[in-house]
Amino acid sequence: MGKKRKQRARRAGTGGKPVVAATVERWLQLAAAAEQRGALGEARTYYRKVADKVPDHAAVWHALAGICYQLDSPAEAIAALEQACGAEPSNSTYLSDLGGMYMAGGALDEAERTLRAVMSLDPELSQARYNFATVLYQQGKIAESITELNRLTRDEPGFAEAHFNLAVALRDIGNLSAALASFQAAKKLQPENPRVYLEIARLQNEAHIVVDAIKHYRRYMAMVDDDPVATAELAELLHRQGETEAAVALLGDFPSDGESQEQTRLSLAGILHNAGQLKEAESVYLSVLGDYPRATSAAVGLSRLRQFVDPADPVILRLRAALNAPGMSETGAEPVHFALGKIYDDLGEYDRAFEHYLRGNTTHAMSVNYDRAATESFTDDLIGIFSTSALTLPRGGTSDSQKPVLIVGMPRSGTTLTEQIIASHRDAAGAGELAFFQALAKQLPELAGTDGAYPDCWAKVGDGTIAEICGQYLGLLDRHGPESARVTDKMPVNYRHVGLFHCLFPHARVVVCRRDPRDIALSIFFQYFRERHDYAWSLADIAHYYVQHERLIRHWLDVIPAVVHEINYASLIEDNEPTVRTLIDFLNLDWDPGCLKFYEHERDVKTASNWQVRQPVYASSLARWRHYEAQLAEFVQSLDTERRRFGLA
Repeated sequence: MGKKRKQRARRAGTGGKPVVAATVERWLQLAAAAEQRGALGEARTYYRKVADKVPDHAAVWHALAGICYQLDSPAEAIAALEQACGAEPSNSTYLSDLGGMYMAGGALDEAERTLRAVMSLDPELSQARYNFATVLYQQGKIAESITELNRLTRDEPGFAEAHFNLAVALRDIGNLSAALASFQAAKKLQPENPRVYLEIARLQNEAHIVVDAIKHYRRYMAMVDDDPVATAELAELLHRQGETEAAVALLGDFPSDGESQEQTRLSLAGILHNAGQLKEAESVYLSVLGDYPRATSAAVGLSRLRQFVDPADPVILRLRAALNAPGMSETGAEPVHFALGKIYDDLGEYDRAFEHYLRGNTTHAMSVNYDRAATESFTDDLIGIFSTSALTLPRGGTSDSQKPVLIVGMPRSGTTLTEQIIASHRDAAGAGELAFFQALAKQLPELAGTDGAYPDCWAKVGDGTIAEICGQYLGLLDRHGPESARVTDKMPVNYRHVGLFHCLFPHARVVVCRRDPRDIALSIFFQYFRERHDYAWSLADIAHYYVQHERLIRHWLDVIPAVVHEINYASLIEDNEPTVRTLIDFLNLDWDPGCLKFYEHERDVKTASNWQVRQPVYASSLARWRHYEAQLAEFVQSLDTERRRFGLA
């Protein structure tokens, strides 16, 4: 023990007795020795003895906190650090550690208060500044966190973790290019950190920088032990790029051990399903069930592969058993309810089907929040910004290409069927649901160099940027149909971005899919969406969202009628050939009889409609709502109310 520590021990109640000081010194030696050989429990015992004898011994409390943290006793660690800070309230290192412990324990307000105190004592303490920015991020104060991290990376350019967290925060606000630059800085500083490569891959995937994303995924996977999540992400990316064989091979070669193998095989089955290899998908699902009898996801997957005709089908028994299994949570039961709802609908047991759908939707609705006011405000902004004058105003950098075809509409309105028909044309291809315009809307304020949100920022986008955006989108379409005269993008929510699309490609076509709103509502309510669609879990919310969609569609038809074509789902079924001929003519394509045999066209279909569009058109999909007329009363009433409110009745 040093001179100061001995003096502190005497002041703390040893009465100056040499024997007590010697005992404390001995305990400290034993604690240090125990810690060195990894006997942390023993070290904790000796440090506690010293702390009992010398309660204001800040260094001992600090050492004890470290031991408790390593022993996974965070509450004890925090209590010890509080004692250390009480003994030495101006010790910035102790306060910084305490702030970090508060943060790790989720006590964010205490962490923020403590770390602010640290920075007032030592503004240059890098770890405290980093922790402070992290706390701000965890509190949802993302802009403030970005400000702090920008300052820290400027002052400490070699702080790799700060660059990494800055990238994460920038990605959250949609500033993808700046986020990518920060991730690249972190990679340069820590080239052997696999997580950097993974996050870069995910960001590039989101930003449609596909080739580089694939490279970073592969680099990450070469650096780590088997990661089933990343493997599935890469396989899905390859699949979206039309490299289905490579995706299947990647998943098929995944090591067969335990839970990770189960998840990978489920991903494989999903890709086979989307690729139309239904027998192969069923075989994989059945093999998973054979190896993992409680694999509920496999039974759920099987429910989507075919139409059920036998009430005693083993899949039904498995799903019902899963609902009654011990430990099954309400959240875990959600997909099971949707699967059973689909099966009982197949069997014509409509009341029973709706009961399951209602239970699944009601549970999920508790975890989402559909903001009606925000949806209405955004619709108002789109109508106001993309007015007739704005849509006819010449802009530099736009493209004359007619290659893009935007297929929009409400989910379950026939967008997948429409794309399948067009893609069956010899001069056309289908790209599926591309997230390009959603990502662009997030990035547009940055590209415009303004703080104004989308769509207000559109007017400030420069000609050079417009040309670059058009080139990126055409390049994306070229990957799906390099020789095709038309390539479809059937993301339904692009109905919000028709104005932006028309400004970029004023000669390109937009196809709007329409369907009886009761059938749409029923199909949405019966679909287990895994992301977005926060309106989808309540019939009243679906009605509200439908009317906001209808407001925008009517606006586009009013302001750019020459390039927008409506196609009715009922017409596709009841008057198929004339309807399809009119559609193909609208796209300025010669007639191709193959469009009438769309169900024979081999291509991946990556949406909930992938089973139906592989069948010829069938009248049973019309007026399906009649089976659930009583249950849809709430939707019909809400729809009428919302239509009257916006003058659409």
